[in-house]
Amino acid sequence: REAAREPEIDELILIDREVDMVTPMLTQLTYEGLMDDTFSISNGIVELPAHLVSAASAAQAKGKVKVQFNGSDHLFSQLRDANFEQVGAIVKKRATLLKSVEDEKEHLQGKSVGEIKEYVKRLKEINIQQEKNLLSLHTSIALEIKALVTASAFSRRLELEQGLIQGRVSPDKAVELAQDLMYSGEPLLKVLRLVVLASLVGNGIRKLDSLRQELIQVYGFQVVLLLVNMEKLGLLRKAEGGGGFEAAAAAA
Repeated sequence: REAAREPEIDELILIDREVDMVTPMLTQLTYEGLMDDTFSISNGIVELPAHLVSAASAAQAKGKVKVQFNGSDHLFSQLRDANFEQVGAIVKKRATLLKSVEDEKEHLQGKSVGEIKEYVKRLKEINIQQEKNLLSLHTSIALEIKALVTASAFSRRLELEQGLIQGRVSPDKAVELAQDLMYSGEPLLKVLRLVVLASLVGNGIRKLDSLRQELIQVYGFQVVLLLVNMEKLGLLRKAEGGGGFEAAAAAA
């Protein structure tokens, strides 16, 4: 009979999402968050372009490949919650570690039995080839994300979001950007996150009726029920006359 295993989790704290509805609407800046925004993560599985996964046959690789990311990937565990600006340093540190383990193999001659055993133990803990493959994969993903975060459109949205939550930018400006995104063919979710952010921070949207009509025209009648439910939940609301951002700014 196996001995009872100690549970890995002994406490669970649940926080109602309504405590903070603003944060999920903001652009994510962690490695995993940007992976989600760029490729979409579902139950820990990401559909990546085949050329990112198979660098050796990048020229022939087409379509998408499903890859699962979890705690068994030590590099991902270090990267997932890190700000994207820290990713390069973390990847470089991991690459240096793997190289040092490989280089040590060339200097085993003359080592004591104990030192050789310690080296073999390290090899068992670190699957060099697998770790090198994961290092290559995360490097490719990071480069793909870097192209996104260095684009002017990303910086424009990020600056607007920060200005909005700091009270320096009118929600109307966020709505204008959402309209630009809408007519440039951006996904509905990306547009709605910005619209909801403007509504929550600005205590409503002044031209909600016309914006709702535009959303339906661009994305189809299937969004009608979604918009109705969002209004019922208070995620979208029409700003009352004399309220909202302008009143708050005047009071300040």
